[in-house]
Amino acid sequence: MGWLNLLLILVSVSMAIQDLKTYSLYGFYFPILITLGILRRIFFHHESLLAIAESIAINTLFLGTQWIFLSLYFSMKGNQWVWVGNSLLGLGDIFFLLSLGCMFTPLNFLSFYVLSLLVSILLFYWFLSPRPKDSQKVPLAGLQALCLVALLLAFSLRPDLETGLENILPQCLTP
Repeated sequence: MGWLNLLLILVSVSMAIQDLKTYSLYGFYFPILITLGILRRIFFHHESLLAIAESIAINTLFLGTQWIFLSLYFSMKGNQWVWVGNSLLGLGDIFFLLSLGCMFTPLNFLSFYVLSLLVSILLFYWFLSPRPKDSQKVPLAGLQALCLVALLLAFSLRPDLETGLENILPQCLTP
C-alpha cells in the first residue's frame, strides 16, 4: 500500500469517526484531503495539473448544479427558498464532497458519488436509524469517508481495479 493511500485512509477513518460521533468535521481535514488527492493523481496516475484542474472544475460544476436543482425542488415544494447547505446537508458534507472532487476524474467521481450515497443510505437505515429521534441526522460525510476507505483498500489490494474503472462505462455503452 502506497504512503499516499495510507495517509488518505487514516484521514478518512479519522473523519468518519468524528462525523459519526459529533455530526461535524474539523476544517483542517479538507485541505489535507485535497492535497493528498491531488498528489495521488500526480504520482499514481501521472496526470498533469491542467488535467486535474479540468476534472476539479467539472466535478465542482456537477455538484453545484445538483445542489441548485435540489434547492429549487425543495423551495418549490415548501413555497419558500431552501438552500440545501442550510437544512439538508451540513457544511462538512459539502466540503467533503468538494474535496473528493479533487481526487477523481469526472467519471470515477460520479460513480463513487452515486454508489457511496446508496451505501450511506443503506448503512444509515440498517445500523444508525434506531438512534433517538432528536439525532436523526445522517452523518453523510462520515459514511462516505468509510466508502472511500473501502475503495482505497480495494485499490491497494487490486491495483487493476482502479485503472479498469475508467473503461467500464464506455464498454457498456458501445454496441
